[in-house]
Amino acid sequence: MLKTFVASPGTIQKVRGWGITLSEICSVRSIIDLDRIVVCRLHSYPRVEDYYSQNNPLPHLHNIAVPLLVLHAKDDPVTPECCLPRAAMRENPWITLAVTAYGGHIGWTKGNNPLGSSWADALVLKFIQANEGSQQRASMLSKL
Repeated sequence: MLKTFVASPGTIQKVRGWGITLSEICSVRSIIDLDRIVVCRLHSYPRVEDYYSQNNPLPHLHNIAVPLLVLHAKDDPVTPECCLPRAAMRENPWITLAVTAYGGHIGWTKGNNPLGSSWADALVLKFIQANEGSQQRASMLSKL
């Protein structure tokens, strides 16, 4: 992943523009390092722990009151399946979890072209169409 990132056209100029040195990029050995060195700096998080706690959806799952499709791939290299808050998702009837064997992290492309269209786009569209009007019903129920 790091080799691809550094080898991409314009990457060195980009990271310099972000105030990140090439030696810092080359020191990355894990996702936590990448988040600490790149993501936290780009998004003004003082510590990687702050980034993780402020972006953790678990404390908010019980508040979801509209249809939500959670799509996860078992081969996701960033978020392993064991990290899914399955119990919290099962407790909320508005949440639908779909787990696929393949898809990587934000993947699900059609064919061998990683920049091509995604079958997940069609799935999301079908999910939205199947749940059309659910938000209006939820709004009416909350007023009762």
